[in-house]
Amino acid sequence: MKALITGATSGIGEALAQRFASDGHDVVLVGRSADRLAATAAKLQSIAPTVHITTEQADLGDLEQVRVLADRLVTQGAFDVVISNAALIAPVDQRDATGVPLTIAVNYVAPYLLLRRLTEAFPQHAARYVILGAEPAGSANLVVDVDDLTYQGVDLLFPDDDLRAFALYGHSKNMDVMLAAALAERLAGTPITVNGAHPGIIGGTGIMGGIDGLAEKALAMFGATEHEIPVAEDGADTPYWAATAPELEGVTGRYFANRNEVETAPHTTAPERLARLWTTTAQRVGLPA
Repeated sequence: MKALITGATSGIGEALAQRFASDGHDVVLVGRSADRLAATAAKLQSIAPTVHITTEQADLGDLEQVRVLADRLVTQGAFDVVISNAALIAPVDQRDATGVPLTIAVNYVAPYLLLRRLTEAFPQHAARYVILGAEPAGSANLVVDVDDLTYQGVDLLFPDDDLRAFALYGHSKNMDVMLAAALAERLAGTPITVNGAHPGIIGGTGIMGGIDGLAEKALAMFGATEHEIPVAEDGADTPYWAATAPELEGVTGRYFANRNEVETAPHTTAPERLARLWTTTAQRVGLPA
């Protein structure tokens, strides 16, 4: 088995990579930092000397780099597992070159482009795609703007500047829920399955490190302390299970949390909304709808 994991140099992504390598699977690591990629690859190789570990460097906040990454990956042949894990929480005024908030560009637009390219390149190769998405209950009131990825009304999401960034993150992860549903529908009848997975509320990933004080505010919002939050290895469990469990062979278009199928908010599964978000994103990245 060959697995591709984005955001593989820290947190849940690194924990996933370690599980795949430890179980004897070849792994392709995608990350932004060449140094961190090299360090992670060396660590995995020391754990599993016989597996093949390769790295791919790309900044997923740069659409052109995502296109080039997709081109490179296609030349490697088909993957058996693809896990879209890379994510960040950026200040809401940080945008990519196309005007999309960086949080949405990295967390949703990049996976949309990358996963479309890979599935369209190898439509008959049996593979499992797992997209990490939002916590279903907590994100139920975060209704994605399916017609405007630039989120011009971002200041209305939350009165607190820092928690506004956290709310935008929630929107981006609901987009991932919608991406999993839409991609699964489009690939129905093929040997490719696409499912969403929520890893849980996980600490120690560094995802909130770009905004001073955000981690403390978010923990307070959840009524938890840092020591009560599960760690990255816990967060890797459900995505890894979704990617490898024999009982999920052929299962597609589902969403899982704690190894159980769960329902997400109706606005994340409504066919008309899925179609509109798909079309909006296709236009943004220059692909046919």
